[in-house]
Amino acid sequence: MAAMRTRRGSLPIVVLLSAVLAVPAFAGGTFKGTYGGQKFKARKASVGCSYFRSSGTFSLIGGQGGRKKQQGGGAAGSGADPTAPGATFPIVLTAPVATFFRGIGASPENQWSGFGDQLGGDVVVTLTGYKKGKISGTVSGTLQPYVGTSGPIQVNATFAAKCSIL
Repeated sequence: MAAMRTRRGSLPIVVLLSAVLAVPAFAGGTFKGTYGGQKFKARKASVGCSYFRSSGTFSLIGGQGGRKKQQGGGAAGSGADPTAPGATFPIVLTAPVATFFRGIGASPENQWSGFGDQLGGDVVVTLTGYKKGKISGTVSGTLQPYVGTSGPIQVNATFAAKCSIL
């Protein structure tokens, strides 16, 4: 009986978080690379991507893990529409941000975040192509410690994800 209450109680939280994050259903693709010494690979249904034409905003998230080890990453920024006919690549996003977490459950022990030069960071998010609904690109730079971490980490990641164009 207690297990059923937990499930019922967590469903509204999951629905609320999904709505707040404004990321459409996970559509598939890959998001992989290294975050410090940690290898990361999110694929298929654990990768979500969206591009909002009205604001020129791009966002990407991915997760990996099981019961004992969970990690996830994200990247976002603003830039020209990669789906527009005649779009020229690479498109370097302005005001880029990147995040990474590692830990168990809703309270990961380690979290990092990084920003582009607009906030004194060196994070760069670049869109390198668009084909058949998939946007590909790279994320690089330094992520600073946020929670429970001992120091900054370097990110070097690539992605090719099916994006929802809104």
